[in-house]
Amino acid sequence: MADQSYAVIGMGRFGAGVAQELYNMGYEVMVIDESEERIQEHSSIATHAVQADSTDEQALKEIGIRNVDVVVVAIGADIQASILTTLILKEMGVKMIVAKARMNATDRCFTRSARIGLFSRRETWGFVLRTILFLPMCLILLN
Repeated sequence: MADQSYAVIGMGRFGAGVAQELYNMGYEVMVIDESEERIQEHSSIATHAVQADSTDEQALKEIGIRNVDVVVVAIGADIQASILTTLILKEMGVKMIVAKARMNATDRCFTRSARIGLFSRRETWGFVLRTILFLPMCLILLN
């Protein structure tokens, strides 16, 4: 396995695609979703698969999210959960956070915190992977 570890929160199409590619490349990957069904479905593309509410700070602490090098927040359906998850991760001291953004208000909220990259729904998971793998300290601002 490669040295860097990743967590992907949200196992929709996009999150599952990112997790699959990272896992195929030999990285340690933790997948997290509220849905037990999605966790069961995607447990084969991850080193660790955890059913948890990402807006619950205690749950994130219990699964050891602070020990992960990069967390990709790929929550698409619930923008409030995406924002809250990202802020909790930032407050917990996660080294790098890459978050899916859908609107300009989200951009403003996220970009006030350092070391949080943003990507829009127009971007492909390949773009996001290239960014988090090869430019880990960059801040991505997409409209």
